[in-house]
Amino acid sequence: MNRDLTINPIPPLVKAAQSMTRLIPPVWRLSGISNRIVKPMVCSFIRGALFRSTIWTYRGRDIEMVVDPSDCVGGNLFFIPQMYERWERKFLIKRLPRGGVFVDVGSNIGPYALFAAEIVGASGRVIAFEAATENFRLLRKNIEINGRNSVIAAYRIGISDKTETLRLGLNREGNRGANSFLKPDGETEEVQCYSLCEALQMADVKKIDVLKMDIEGFEYPVLKRFFDDIADNPQLKPAHILVEIEGGPQPDEWKRQLRSLISDNGYRILRERENTLFERTDRPDRPV
Repeated sequence: MNRDLTINPIPPLVKAAQSMTRLIPPVWRLSGISNRIVKPMVCSFIRGALFRSTIWTYRGRDIEMVVDPSDCVGGNLFFIPQMYERWERKFLIKRLPRGGVFVDVGSNIGPYALFAAEIVGASGRVIAFEAATENFRLLRKNIEINGRNSVIAAYRIGISDKTETLRLGLNREGNRGANSFLKPDGETEEVQCYSLCEALQMADVKKIDVLKMDIEGFEYPVLKRFFDDIADNPQLKPAHILVEIEGGPQPDEWKRQLRSLISDNGYRILRERENTLFERTDRPDRPV
């Protein structure tokens, strides 16, 4: 059943709590003040409600999103956006060019896509792939309220290692970004899937400055097929790959295999935490 996308006014007490948590210094360990104390207390009264709120301001322009504060991603964006993917956003500001191309595989409700759209500007492109229907509906809503329909192209498809139809396991409680093709049990929905190369052709993508991927443990087969497919088309080889590894659900051996796969295809690790940032080593414009 699709959720109601009614946007509610933010109650005064919730607004006060939000104002307080946004004053927390952007130090990773301090996120517990919000996630373990403030958010549980507030969300016990507003669970499931959707609110529209300014998340970030970039170059004088507000990035607004409709979020569910009781969700994992939505809560972080609502209460502590100053901490959400902080170093990743700094990297995008530094290395994603104006007029560039950002591909977001596993876009969820769109925080990366929206932030990247502000960086690449009207002359750039953002391609967002999201498999889950409810997340996709919020993604489209967030693109619309920011007036970024001309920059962000959103596709409600799954990304696999081949064209196929899969069952997506839906995580309704706590973290709606944890939907997974690897756990098609409980509540599920059917999703049409394509290989990454097929999806990029569908979107008419000719080059990629940054490929971001967060698909809950499905990254290895997708990237294995992708590297095989682009062997004769190096123009599609991303300059940078940002992929969830340590923060993902894969066993440690799968994580090692994923790092090795990307490294063996001509990348080096620039930074690693929950996400891992890879840089293509054979770029002629790479800084020394």
